[in-house]
Parts: sequence; C-alpha cells; structure tokens
Amino acid sequence: MTETAYVLEMGKVSSCRHLGALHPRCLRSREAIREAVRSASRRSLWICMAVEPAYWLAEVLSQVQTARRGCLLALADIPPPLASVLSAGLERFVPRQRTMLPLNELAAVLASEDCGDFCIGGSVVERAGIVALVRGDLSLLTVPFSDFPAKQSGVVPDFGRFEVADHGRTLRFGSFEAALDAVLYERDAAYRRRVKAGRLAQDDSLGGSLRRLRLQRGPRLADFGPMEKAVARIERGEVRVPRRSTLAVIARKLGVEPEQIREF
Repeated sequence: MTETAYVLEMGKVSSCRHLGALHPRCLRSREAIREAVRSASRRSLWICMAVEPAYWLAEVLSQVQTARRGCLLALADIPPPLASVLSAGLERFVPRQRTMLPLNELAAVLASEDCGDFCIGGSVVERAGIVALVRGDLSLLTVPFSDFPAKQSGVVPDFGRFEVADHGRTLRFGSFEAALDAVLYERDAAYRRRVKAGRLAQDDSLGGSLRRLRLQRGPRLADFGPMEKAVARIERGEVRVPRRSTLAVIARKLGVEPEQIREF
C-alpha cells in the first residue's frame, strides 16, 4: 500500500478521477513536481501519464540531493536514457507494460493492503519464453511458458494475446486462463508460506502437502501408473513415512525435490 500518490500528466483532461482510490495529487508543472519531491518518501508512488512530465521529474531529482523518493509506474513510453535517470533517483522504475489493468482497477489494487497478491500488468518475452508480471507492490515476477501447460480440454495458451483480467487475479492468453494465485503459489515461496499459514484448518501432514502439490501441478492419480496406489495411500495418511525411493519417484513426476513436497 502506497503512502502518497502523485500523477504526472499534461493537458486539460485529468486521469486523476479514474485513480480516485489512491487519492492522488495531480502534478502538471515543474514547480508542482519540485514541491512534491521535497515532501515525498520512499513509500510514495509516482504515476506517469505522459513523457514530458517525466523529464521534469528527472530534472528535479537531479537537483534535489535527497534519499530516493518512491517508485514510478510509467503508463507512457519512457525513452531508455530517461528511464535510466529515473531508475537512479527512485526506489524502483516500472516501464509501461504490454497489458495493464484499467485505471480504476489499477488504483484499487495499488491502494489495497495486499496489493502484492494481484497483477497490474505485464509483458510477454516470446524469444525468452517468459511472461513478466508486475505485481501490485511493483515487484516483478518472471514466469516461464512451461508453467502454463495445455488444459485437459486441449486449450493451449496463445502468448501473443496476453491480458490481465478479473481485477488482477486472472491471466489470459487467448482462450486460455490461469489463476494468479496458482502462479504465485508455484513461484513465490513467501506467498506459499503465507497461504499455508492461513490454512489453519487444513491438513499439514505429508499426505496433505502431496495432495495440494499434485492438484497444483495437474497429474491425476492414474497418471502415476504403478505408483498410483502408493500415492493414494500417502495422501490418505495411511503411509506417514514412505520409503525414500518412493518419494523420489513421486517428486520426479511432480517436478520437485523430495524434501520440497512438504512446502506445499
């Protein structure tokens, strides 16, 4: 959750009304930006709607020798040299993404206490086989294409048609959808620990962890072949201390190390 939000814009039409959840201050001049920089803190958020005000901010930051003054989210295309200058003067600089939430949904996420559990936008880097997601706390999460396997129905992701939907909780690749919480659970160990800690009423045994991991990764019991009965018995709690060789086979099928199973 941000402390103070500043919107850098130009022209008579203001975007601030769409960002009401942040209660932002709209800045349209060097003087207004200079005053804001003096009072800004590391938890301040700058939202840049146009390129020209970004130059003004860079100019002011170069003149005011103070600690870094918050993070900047660019909703305009910032030239690389200017982006470098802004990155040096701010805690974090997030360039404009290929897809972003609508302004009102964006503001609601940025203003929330659990903003990091949402996605506000992202880009697909096809040559690297990566989806780069920007979370509501402006941190970046990179996810490989392999985390989005074809559905049982045969639907496959079309990475050329990426969008963020459902107020930042769903990732869409054409007709293929993926829940953000599943992605975070898979890729963010801190998120996974937090979710597990909140599941006080859930089974925290090895069997419970194995079942959650299996459901997360997708294999059915039948997909384990000769190991199907062994997996089922462990999940039901009938086998509390399986053989190391058995766990090794199961872990390999699920794409983890044996000792990682209990993390789920």
